[in-house]
Amino acid sequence: PPTSRVDLTREIDLIEEVARLRGYDSIPTTYPKVEAKAGERDKNGDLQDKIRGFLSGNGFYEAVTYTFLSPTALSPFLPSGVEPIKIVNPLSEDQSVLRTTIIPSLLEVVGRNLSYQNENLRFFEIGRVFPLPGDEEGEKVVVSGIMTGLRYKKAWNLPADERDFFDVKGIAESLLEIAGSSASFVHDETVPFLHPGKSAVVQADGLDVGILGEIHPDVMERFDIKGRAYIFEIELGGVTGLSREASFTHIPKFPAVYRDIAILVDDHIPADMVLKAIKGVAPLISDVSLFDLYQG
Repeated sequence: PPTSRVDLTREIDLIEEVARLRGYDSIPTTYPKVEAKAGERDKNGDLQDKIRGFLSGNGFYEAVTYTFLSPTALSPFLPSGVEPIKIVNPLSEDQSVLRTTIIPSLLEVVGRNLSYQNENLRFFEIGRVFPLPGDEEGEKVVVSGIMTGLRYKKAWNLPADERDFFDVKGIAESLLEIAGSSASFVHDETVPFLHPGKSAVVQADGLDVGILGEIHPDVMERFDIKGRAYIFEIELGGVTGLSREASFTHIPKFPAVYRDIAILVDDHIPADMVLKAIKGVAPLISDVSLFDLYQG
């Protein structure tokens, strides 16, 4: 190229000049070569579809919120003295940090709906959460849910029962069952934004995969929400790898045998530990459940 054309530095620049001088009409029309291939879903996609179907069928509405939060909204959900990852060029102060949990976003959704007099709410969201500075685990995909209000709508023939801890525990247990993992729950009072007497760590095959419980009253007050709210948050990556393929067995040849046993244990031993010990005695044991509790 002549010295006056300092803009011609690459091969494509010369090709464009030839096309311009010879005429674009002289270039034949061609189509890019694209392989026709059917779309496929991986394990994560299949599991998310199953979870969406289950939660929607149980009265939950799916929420879609921003991954950016305000420091004020996120602060009750962080360990003491720990700062979240800040965005270099935030759109506003209300969206200046990366969320480490979806729970504050769901609380904002609940507060907005309550202000419009929508009650007895159930929401869930499947989305990404981000690590704290220095955390090497990286981003995670979680499913989070929140439940508030009455178990059933007000009616003359139904009791005005409020939802409680066991409602959200049952939902979390069913989610892990969908994922093909066995669920267990361990009481935990270290989660700062949960009620210390109504909170637990969710375990799948002995690994911690999430939390559930009642939101602490102080946190509810900060979001200007009256009443109680129960939440769960489960890491999908932690349960996808534990899922097992479905298998089939023959119908038993003999009728079932039921046995009731009484066991004396210390208060600090969780019931789940006893149930696992009984299940491990013999392969013929198909189901174990706690049917009574006596103290004193």
